[in-house]
Amino acid sequence: MRTGEIFALQWRNVDLAARRVHVRESVKGPLKDDDSRVVPVLDALLPILKTWKLKGGGTGRVIPPMRCDGEKIYKGTPGPYLRAALEKLKLAREGLGWYEATRHTFASQWVLAGGSIEKLSVMLGHYSVTMTERYAHLRPDLFPVEDLATIAIDLRPGRAKTGAIGHQMGTGTEKHAGTTRKQKKMVGAAL
Repeated sequence: MRTGEIFALQWRNVDLAARRVHVRESVKGPLKDDDSRVVPVLDALLPILKTWKLKGGGTGRVIPPMRCDGEKIYKGTPGPYLRAALEKLKLAREGLGWYEATRHTFASQWVLAGGSIEKLSVMLGHYSVTMTERYAHLRPDLFPVEDLATIAIDLRPGRAKTGAIGHQMGTGTEKHAGTTRKQKKMVGAAL
């Protein structure tokens, strides 16, 4: 979820029995793409949310206002505090803000674990899978073993049979055996 969505999340939109969160709003109002979505509650988060719900009573915001005046917290508020804590731990890093980093880390871990790009796109609230495809290069099944043997040719000196590739690809000389000399010239020029 985006940080603004997390800070606006109401317990009424969290169904722990069905393990779903219905994302409906952000702290600034409507969602980025104006479309609500359902996000699953993963195994690691379920016990934390259950405990948090019991502790807080399960009404109102999941993350209550943390300001002394009781106003809701905005997505930029935690940044300076987190940066200070990370600096103290010698983990400070330039670049992405803390919420982008956690979002990207989740997306990367999801893909590395073999999760579906399409499901990830829905969870992240991307308008299109194209936005989510930046994580596709991390997929462990991107180049499975059977793809690695697609072109079976021995490239060691003196071992390669160049005709084998043409035949497998449908461009070998056998295909053109019944053609005229003029047709062969045209095919050769096209290639």
